[in-house]
Amino acid sequence: AMYGGFNQIGRTGLTTLESTTNQALSAIIFKDKNLNSYFFLNFFNYKVNYWKKVSASSRKDPNITKKDIEDFKVIYPKVEEQKKIADFLSSVDVKINLTEKKLELLEEYKKGIMQKIFNQELRFKDSKGYDYSKWEEKKLGEIGIFYRGHSYNSSNVVNDGLLVLRSNNIQNNIINYNDLQFVNKDCKEEIILKDKDIIICMANGSKRLVGKTGEYKENLKYSKITVGAFCSIFRTNNRIAKFLFQTKKYYDEIALMLEGTNINNLKNSTLEEISFDKPHSLEEQQKIADFLSSIDTKIEKISDELENLKEFKKGLLQQMFV
Repeated sequence: AMYGGFNQIGRTGLTTLESTTNQALSAIIFKDKNLNSYFFLNFFNYKVNYWKKVSASSRKDPNITKKDIEDFKVIYPKVEEQKKIADFLSSVDVKINLTEKKLELLEEYKKGIMQKIFNQELRFKDSKGYDYSKWEEKKLGEIGIFYRGHSYNSSNVVNDGLLVLRSNNIQNNIINYNDLQFVNKDCKEEIILKDKDIIICMANGSKRLVGKTGEYKENLKYSKITVGAFCSIFRTNNRIAKFLFQTKKYYDEIALMLEGTNINNLKNSTLEEISFDKPHSLEEQQKIADFLSSIDTKIEKISDELENLKEFKKGLLQQMFV
């Protein structure tokens, strides 16, 4: 990719059929048919950050040119070794693709089973085989408390201090600890994160990311953790609350709130009014929470496997192409 956004530049793909490119793309056609295309695909993808630096260093609009590519020096082994490296990397990619598919299928299964549970198409039974009591309608504001996150500016950002989680730390309903930010400005005691708090992305340049959530699990590595001003905290003792934030009804409500506006910003007071049917019985709540949590455990395990495979490949590329 020659241009089309900073995150697109330098990305490389391998054609599998006869085709042409448009002005945003450039095709590399090897004169020597003995060169292994899959080897060079991995090489160029490994160098994607190099192309980003080239595109940003000397031009008003980020882009790379045909001359940039022609002047790029490539060091590579003989074709026999290229093929061995390519075959090995291909086997790693197969494992990555299979793991991604397994994760995708499990996430789809969870969505489907949650839909049935919260539509009451699927009910758990008590110890005698009877249905639990009728479900009741409750607003989120009736089952927990919302707190808006910590406000600070760029001058407060430091290398160590109060850890502030942001929307980029919420991925697939899980809190990750990549790309961390610390500040030297203290926050209110009430917004120090507690175990099982739910973090909500309240504002984002991308509308599709507004409303995403993740459950915080106590992290003893950091003494105090809060969230940034573009996030909120939902604090509750309700056993199934985190799953309510993952339902189709919740996301439908968020879409309605953002419809017809360019301001991708939610308010605590608005979220407080979202209502759900939920079990009255604490025992039924616990059974639902245990069942869905068991699926989450499997999802986290496969996610970890996928991340380890990607890190393994990244390490291989670093050793081969540095």
